[in-house]
Amino acid sequence: LRFLRRLSEKWRKEMEERIKMALKQRKSVSDPFRNTNGYGWDYCMVFKVQPIETTLSEEQKKFSLKSLLNKMADAGLQTKLFYSVQHDEVYCKIRCSLVRLLKEADRVNYRLQLDPVILCNALLQGNLK
Repeated sequence: LRFLRRLSEKWRKEMEERIKMALKQRKSVSDPFRNTNGYGWDYCMVFKVQPIETTLSEEQKKFSLKSLLNKMADAGLQTKLFYSVQHDEVYCKIRCSLVRLLKEADRVNYRLQLDPVILCNALLQGNLK
């Protein structure tokens, strides 16, 4: 039992050290988007890598990764691509600035549910902008 406790404590310390190192490494990466918006990426899509000899359907050609990336860029989204470890998939990380999200919400007349307590306090203060 003592052995298991020592082993468990050792693993816990190693994990804490790994977390500290990962956080330190994250801080060293200069990402203006993260600094401005407070977050990194919103979404991740995964695409299967097709062998060269594979015959693609018309739909696959129409909605290729390249065409999807172009459409996302035209819509104001930022993307980052990288391969999986096995190189059988492509990961596409997607993000969008808060300004772009607000424009889209306004365009589609998106309605948000407000917190009743915060709304009541704001109405009582009377300084809504």
